[in-house]
Amino acid sequence: MKTQASRLARLALIASLLLCSVNTMAGFGTTVPVTADVATSIAGSVFPQTIALDKGSLYVSEPLVIYPDPTATGPKRISLQVNVQVLQRQPDQTLVATLPARAQLSGEVGYDRETAQILLINAKVESLEFDPAEKNAEQLRIDLDRNWKERITNPLRVDVPAHPYLLPFKQGIRDISFQEQGIVVDVWFE
Repeated sequence: MKTQASRLARLALIASLLLCSVNTMAGFGTTVPVTADVATSIAGSVFPQTIALDKGSLYVSEPLVIYPDPTATGPKRISLQVNVQVLQRQPDQTLVATLPARAQLSGEVGYDRETAQILLINAKVESLEFDPAEKNAEQLRIDLDRNWKERITNPLRVDVPAHPYLLPFKQGIRDISFQEQGIVVDVWFE
């Protein structure tokens, strides 16, 4: 009897040690869909932006998020269309802007939990269309392409913006991916 009681006591001790060492988490998870319109609104909260270039700066504005054709095969790449203008300081210190151009970037969506950043994986410039009246279009295209190759990392990273759609669950984001219905945010509430 004494042996059986001591065995039970040892088992209870081992069980309590195991329970104490297990990291428990109470909460629940859910997914939050993001339509292309909402994604455009979220993107718009971090624009306009001015990006330093070798000679001047690039003014980027008016983002538009476009979801891929649902029937397309292969990786699902979202597109981001933006207006761009190159701003250059002249010798007399005046600022000259090029005519507006339209650029389209694309990439696969992801999320880095450690840095809390949205990722655009394998990002690339799909198109860059200058106004036909822009006389320096070819040189600008060469300069922008060189700057992209020198400065853009893979993946392209952006902090999760303080947008009203994201604020209620910003701290609980576990993943962001693209699925059949569009961008989906996986959230865990504790």
